[in-house]
Amino acid sequence: MGKIENYVQSAINIANDNKHGYSQYSRWGSPDTWSDFDCSSLVISVCEWAGIPVKTNGATYTGNMYGVFTKCGFKDVTNSISLGNGHGLKRGDILLNSYYHTEIYIGNGKTVGAKIDEYGDIVGTNTGDQTGREICTSWYYNYPWTSVLRYVGDNTSVSKSTSQSKNSGWIKDESWYGVTESICNVRSSPSIKSSVVAQYGKGEKIYYDSVYEGDGYRWISYVSYSGVRRYVAYRQLSGDTTPWIRF
Repeated sequence: MGKIENYVQSAINIANDNKHGYSQYSRWGSPDTWSDFDCSSLVISVCEWAGIPVKTNGATYTGNMYGVFTKCGFKDVTNSISLGNGHGLKRGDILLNSYYHTEIYIGNGKTVGAKIDEYGDIVGTNTGDQTGREICTSWYYNYPWTSVLRYVGDNTSVSKSTSQSKNSGWIKDESWYGVTESICNVRSSPSIKSSVVAQYGKGEKIYYDSVYEGDGYRWISYVSYSGVRRYVAYRQLSGDTTPWIRF
């Protein structure tokens, strides 16, 4: 997975996870805990996690994002975009109003971004998304944006594990999600002998990008926020093949 797809998918995953809401007072969230972001910290964080060192190089809010991002592989393509309707935008473009707001264009006329807290304010009194709209995807609109930044730097994968995994049990690429019907272990490779690195509880969504077979099981797989590929078994290949993840 290249860096652009990595940061886009990370932002979508955050938006789809109600553990994460909006706050300007507690804004540097973690993907693995109940925590919040504001518009700029979300965009800065997902780019940093994808291996683009914008936070490391000093990006902290909308007012200094332009200068840092353009020094870290992003190009200003505003003049090639019709801001009124979004014509010319590509998946991964950073939409920036240096005074007020920023979001990411994710393709098909949609954006993802941190919007507002549960009370229509900026404080974020309760951690997480109480409304389903604090951090979310939405149709493109012109904020108005002052700049559109496109990543043109090194877009190679931030994790060699992705390409290596395809040589061992890869079945297909498939971007979808499943809902767990029991506790599911997350493993470091598609084998029940590999390390358990996390767990999903019953009734949780798992967003994945590919399917594997290994060690007698069918697995769904995704790249974690840290850029490492993870695997979750969802049924046996023989015997009782009833899945424990519903798609």
